[in-house]
Amino acid sequence: MIIAILVTIYSFWQLPSYSSVAPDEEFKIVVRRNEPLIAEDLAFFANNADSFQKIHVIEGISDQKFFAVKDPATIKKIVGAVSLEPKPECACAHFDEVEFFTKDTSRTFVYCDHCFDSCQTMSWQTYHMNPELYELLTAITDENGSGSSDIR
Repeated sequence: MIIAILVTIYSFWQLPSYSSVAPDEEFKIVVRRNEPLIAEDLAFFANNADSFQKIHVIEGISDQKFFAVKDPATIKKIVGAVSLEPKPECACAHFDEVEFFTKDTSRTFVYCDHCFDSCQTMSWQTYHMNPELYELLTAITDENGSGSSDIR
């Protein structure tokens, strides 16, 4: 038992340290790019805005409020505000979700005021949140605060 503990301690002691940066080196933030998912997201939003049938906005996690957007003009405005510019991941918690539906498929994103994350089956990509899109999504949840409503 003691030998196993000593071997474990020695193993960790031998690992190189990645937490420090030499004074002459510049710290670089790497943008993780999930190229296949980016291509899928770009293709999805390349659809004509008229092909989107509805958008679901879900606010919160435990006390969720659900909003269904079905008005074609509102859908077109929201889809038009989507910007897919990859950004570095951050450690913020995303409690709000938006799902875009076309006739054939749907795509889910979680978001906050600065992140718009594509969350597809076991794969994700972080994008910058377009302030215009955030305002539109926030307006939907603020104007219809009770939730479980259809936005027409």
